[in-house]
Amino acid sequence: MLSYIIKRILLFLPTLLLISIINFFISINTPGDPVKSLLTGADKMQSKSAYDNTSYNELKEQLGLNLPIFYFSITSLPVPDTLYKISDVNQKNTLRRLAITYGNWNIISNYFLSIKKLETDANQQGFIDIVIVCQNLLSQYNKKDIENSIEALSQKKHESLNQQVIDIRESYTKVVEEKNIYQKYIPVLHWFGFKNQYHQWISNFLSGNFGYSYQDKNPVSSKVYHAFKQTFMLSIIAMVVSFTIGIPLGIYVATNKNSFSAKIINTVLFSFYSLPTIWVASMLLIFLCEGDYLSWFHAPGALPISDDASFWYTLSENMLRYTLPLICWIYGSLAYINKQMQSAMVDTLTNNFIQTARAKGMSKKEIIKRHALKNSLLPLITLAGHLLPIMLSGSFVIETVFQLPGMGKLTMDAFMARDYPVIFSIIMLTATLILLGNLLADIIYALLDPRITFRKSMDLI
Repeated sequence: MLSYIIKRILLFLPTLLLISIINFFISINTPGDPVKSLLTGADKMQSKSAYDNTSYNELKEQLGLNLPIFYFSITSLPVPDTLYKISDVNQKNTLRRLAITYGNWNIISNYFLSIKKLETDANQQGFIDIVIVCQNLLSQYNKKDIENSIEALSQKKHESLNQQVIDIRESYTKVVEEKNIYQKYIPVLHWFGFKNQYHQWISNFLSGNFGYSYQDKNPVSSKVYHAFKQTFMLSIIAMVVSFTIGIPLGIYVATNKNSFSAKIINTVLFSFYSLPTIWVASMLLIFLCEGDYLSWFHAPGALPISDDASFWYTLSENMLRYTLPLICWIYGSLAYINKQMQSAMVDTLTNNFIQTARAKGMSKKEIIKRHALKNSLLPLITLAGHLLPIMLSGSFVIETVFQLPGMGKLTMDAFMARDYPVIFSIIMLTATLILLGNLLADIIYALLDPRITFRKSMDLI
């Protein structure tokens, strides 16, 4: 068993590695600039001029975003291995497109530098109109757009900059005339070593440093920790209650499947299962919270409980706050657990060893307790192994409706705000919990049924 557990954990590593790589490359290809998001904060109305290039570059270096993306890159021959050093994302993409289109990097680089020089000189002399055109030109790769922008520069009446405008026109003409489109079909491998963004990201993640939220600049690890505590408490209570009620109901219905009471139980549970969670949550809020009907429970958004409150006051307040969310969490899973237990129990009761036990004169209760129950619980172990990580990930609907600061609401808020460090930290944690949940299910399998062995599985690994 110990050897099997060790081998399974070792198999987790390449799985998590693959998930982390996919996770990372999705994050770096999402829209937006994380450095600008951190500098401007959550206030989307703040002007882009609220920060300068110095603070931008300093923060980018602090976050390690000035490094190569991965250990290596495979690009076309015209695309240089130093392109990652360009700070502006739009300019970087423009240069890549120009290099692939025309295939003459040295000439394209001269064209780019001539525009940057004109932008700098125009900015120093206060010619804002030329600065704006240069900024647009640095982000353009379509031939017609570039020609229109160069023509717009030519029409500006600033004699001190005329020669630079001519240099830009000539350098672009050279880019077009001396193009080498065949170079883009030649692949090149660039090796960057361990000093890259992914290595820094995964190293920080494994050490518990998940980065900083783009929304409020707080550490992601702190936000996830506080949300996880909230969801963990509700998930454990919901699972315990669901299995405590669902398993006995499943046993009763399976052993009395033709009775009127069993049919009533099935009808009621599956009626609950068919109800949308958001509708049930809304109805509970309308009729049982502080509104026009009953006021048995607190409405969402109640003030936090004081740290110096007494134990009994804290307990009663938490019951008023969390009873309705727990009802929403539990009612749908009861039908599913009940059905799984029913099916497993019915299958077990048809086995030969159950018939043998009946022939020996054992009572129905004793047969279920000593023989049928343990074998029927095995499918539910797999269910619990998958259910626990899902529940610990939180419920978007329940936590959003009841304004609970758990994992589900944190994920939803992060999606709405495009807070990618939070999103992808939660994805990695969820993947880890799923793998651990499957391993835990296998271990419990073996503990409940000594006939289950992992020797053949170990030989295949």
